[in-house]
Amino acid sequence: MKNKCVKRVIRWIIGILLIIITMLVVVYFAVINPIIIESTRLNLNQIGKKAINQSFISLNDERVVYNDLIKISYDDNNRISLIQVNSYQANAISHELIHKTEAIITEMGRVGFYVNAGIFSLLPIFSGSGHNINLRFNQIGAVSCDFSSKFEAAGVNQNIHKLYAMIKVSLGVAFPFHTEVVNIEQNVILCENIIIGDIPNTYLQSTELDSLLNLVPT
Repeated sequence: MKNKCVKRVIRWIIGILLIIITMLVVVYFAVINPIIIESTRLNLNQIGKKAINQSFISLNDERVVYNDLIKISYDDNNRISLIQVNSYQANAISHELIHKTEAIITEMGRVGFYVNAGIFSLLPIFSGSGHNINLRFNQIGAVSCDFSSKFEAAGVNQNIHKLYAMIKVSLGVAFPFHTEVVNIEQNVILCENIIIGDIPNTYLQSTELDSLLNLVPT
């Protein structure tokens, strides 16, 4: 009789534990996990853009000069006949931006970011309270750099030619059962110049950057 009572108690304890574990799992996936993921996305997006902007600031400290990237040729009538890209200089800038961005992200990844435990209460009043949870992140895949350009009218027979570089990077945080990946891209102007004269519709003569540059007036 005593053994039966003990077994019954054990079954009740096991049943209660299973219910508690099930409830905890449901709460984690239904409440806690979505909050962590949303907070992670916001933080990674902010971190990625900050890293990209810092790499551009560092590059601009070294001074990106328009005439080093673009060569403009004129015909006998002093009309623009060719806008040519210095592919060597453009590739050097691309390499430098990628290298700087990766270095900054690696350093930031060692520190990680913090998610405040108060957000799990779902109450705004407690969102800034509680213990800080540190999350580390990693770069997913390679950083890429694409170039583009744009023409803007600046007056009679004048156009502003702007050169842009777009950095794309993916950052990820590993969670139980999955990894949250956020893709970040930032388009920043490298340099600009005022061009005087009529610009032909087709004029670009380049090699490696043919597929990367869209030099069509708008």
